[in-house]
Amino acid sequence: MSTDQDIEIASYIVRYMMTHERLSLDILKDKFNMDDLQIRKCLIRLYFRGQIYGQIQQINGGKLFLIFLQQDDNQNLNAPTLTLDQIIDWNINEFDLDSIKSSIKTNDTKILTSNDTETESFHQDMFVSTPEEIEISRSKETSQKDFISVEMRIGISTYKLCIRIHVKNASQDSITNSRLKFNFGHFLKYEDINPKHNVKLEESFIWVDIGKINAAQGKIFEIFFNQTQQKQIKFDGLMQYKSIDGFARVLRLYPIEIDTILPKFTAQESSIKYIKSFMKKKEIIKRIQGFGIPYVEDPDNAQLYLEKITEKYGFLQISKIDKENTKMSFYFAKTEVKSGENCEILVVPQIKRNVLAFYCCSPYEHLVVNVLRQLSYDFQSLLREKNLLEKDQNLINLNCIKCGNVLDIFPPENEFVACRFCQLLQKPW
Repeated sequence: MSTDQDIEIASYIVRYMMTHERLSLDILKDKFNMDDLQIRKCLIRLYFRGQIYGQIQQINGGKLFLIFLQQDDNQNLNAPTLTLDQIIDWNINEFDLDSIKSSIKTNDTKILTSNDTETESFHQDMFVSTPEEIEISRSKETSQKDFISVEMRIGISTYKLCIRIHVKNASQDSITNSRLKFNFGHFLKYEDINPKHNVKLEESFIWVDIGKINAAQGKIFEIFFNQTQQKQIKFDGLMQYKSIDGFARVLRLYPIEIDTILPKFTAQESSIKYIKSFMKKKEIIKRIQGFGIPYVEDPDNAQLYLEKITEKYGFLQISKIDKENTKMSFYFAKTEVKSGENCEILVVPQIKRNVLAFYCCSPYEHLVVNVLRQLSYDFQSLLREKNLLEKDQNLINLNCIKCGNVLDIFPPENEFVACRFCQLLQKPW
């Protein structure tokens, strides 16, 4: 079999794993007109090159599948490692491994990518070593890939969903040509608000160019989406990178899901004394989202709009503070989360020196994030209805881009302001 056909098969496998958790070997046989022995020899060659991913398992009545993701005993998704024994199975005498190794050409071959039409920066040549060198390099690469990780967290930035991504390289060698494929729903609109990101948008997924990550270092970046519907959201994807030994690797990202549909809230009677004790509980998650609008001519009206949005969801006003530079209203409610537990939640719309904000706390982080995002989105829509915002204007995020605390002031356009918590100088708009 030619090296080109091996590459074609490996490319097909990599593309398939982007949208599936397993691949039937029967599909490979039919697509490439091969029998069981031929497909296994091909997998062995790809194994020696370090270009194959997954585990071969018998499921569905004994059918053989290449598994890309599987759950452990704790229901966590893991990317399993393929072993030579799994490819050979029990017929080890059928294969002449030395002959297969010697058949692997040592000329240049292409790095495998998920898409044959990707940009040239990810179609660079790599050198295929001798079989002995491949065994050494593959062992080293296996140990390195265990130290490459991607962490994702969902947050908010005014009305937008924010995905914070931390790519870590904890190994002792650098990785290059790394990029991230990020899948999302059709009802989410990607917002290109950070010119530092080299992002390529394709229908319901994006490619983010990460580049080189040095040894024992990482990169953190954020991706923003405008959500057009309240519904269940699932994010997944993969990361591609090139190891120090020239191998192309694919790391599947663990899917994360969040239900953005707000539950029904019921007004809850309470007192300021109870509210204070509620806020001090260790299990309570506290978040605040600050924002500005270009013109706040009447703070009283702005506070009334914040309160109107909060009351729309059934919250009951418990108390109110009305001072010259500070206006705050305390709203309390209860709801039932998916686990069936009753949950109390506090929302505090407020204005301090022309900085508007929603404060929210509850034992459930996903609920806090959803409430803050939805209240911000509804407030922005109300301001547009009142002609206080142009249709193409958005709320301006006043949370510090480094530590997340709300900035003290809403500066004029194109002016810098320092965060009083971390002292970072930044320009909000």
